[in-house]
Amino acid sequence: MKKRFKTRQLLALLVISLLGFYIYGAQSGDDSPEYPTVQPIAFSHKIHAGENEIPCQYCHAYSSKAAHPGIPSVKSCMGCHNYVLGEDRDYDYNGVKINFKKEIEKLKGYWQRGEPMPWIKFHFVPQHARFKHKPHIRAGMECSECHGDVKDMDLVKPVHKIEMGFCISCHKVEQKTEQEMVKLAAEGKELVYLRDCNTCHY
Repeated sequence: MKKRFKTRQLLALLVISLLGFYIYGAQSGDDSPEYPTVQPIAFSHKIHAGENEIPCQYCHAYSSKAAHPGIPSVKSCMGCHNYVLGEDRDYDYNGVKINFKKEIEKLKGYWQRGEPMPWIKFHFVPQHARFKHKPHIRAGMECSECHGDVKDMDLVKPVHKIEMGFCISCHKVEQKTEQEMVKLAAEGKELVYLRDCNTCHY
């Protein structure tokens, strides 16, 4: 009787543990929901970064200084769009017809109401990892290496699954000589070659 009771307890414990892992996995998994097909304003990277050749760091000003690249404030956008009013013409934006002038009017509405832009985030890093833009940008990486050619995209969407294998493909390089490592360290590029777990998991 005791043996049967213990077996039932162990089975119940096993089921509860597996259920717990399943729920935790569902909540924290890779934290990557489907990318949004609609944003509050039909902002086109193709027009800004592509046609107008605005550098990424002009709008994402913190990418070389901090962990996060920063999303431009409405004030930053209005710095240009106080003067750039947009053409009154239709444009095929990711399969949807939009009007430039009307989209800029939406931006002005946020500015007049003193409201921040409610952009929908779609780039996520798993909770068990830490990622900082600053060392990657300072090491000379191009934004497109992770984000794809945004200058050819209206609505930006993830082009790579940001997971350990993808990151390791850059961090895992052929063995360097000590002299080469010293040179890289002097150039401030040593972080690209760090493969220690604590680089990303701390």
